[in-house]
Amino acid sequence: MTHVLELTGANERLFLLRQLASGSREYCKREELYEGNEQYGDEDWEIYWGRLQFLVSKFILDAATSYRILQDILRKEQSVDALSEIDHTFGSRLGEVRVGNFVLTLRESCNKIIHATDFSLESTTARTGNPSRRYSYWNGACHLKGIYGKNSWHVALNVYDWCGAVDSYFEWMAGELEWR
Repeated sequence: MTHVLELTGANERLFLLRQLASGSREYCKREELYEGNEQYGDEDWEIYWGRLQFLVSKFILDAATSYRILQDILRKEQSVDALSEIDHTFGSRLGEVRVGNFVLTLRESCNKIIHATDFSLESTTARTGNPSRRYSYWNGACHLKGIYGKNSWHVALNVYDWCGAVDSYFEWMAGELEWR
């Protein structure tokens, strides 16, 4: 018997991650959250940022391990073409290899999430209209760093598109399992 996987829950968490990645800017703008030193900005920002990092880390790790477990269980039965198609569709949008010499496929990105020794989100600062106020927000990038052997690696993951790729894989896999 293998691990029990709850793909419905994983799909829901991927949906929430995509919402967080695409909605952070508007939320932070409305809440006037600022990463800098403006009055009353620091504490609210720190609370928001801590919650966000926890949720993104938890949800992304859950999806990556579910993907890898499912892929390893069904490895002999999977269509390589389907995986190649998903990698081709999302490959260039999954993220960017900043340090290291490897292709960032869906499987490799899951490995990097699972084995990262450093995890951080990337923030951006912007200005509102009238009156002009600065605010900071999560721009949807997640930085993963680690070491493989003696070689350091660093990936800047596009969380929105990564979630779309994993969700597509889960949907494809559910269809594959349905007919058995």
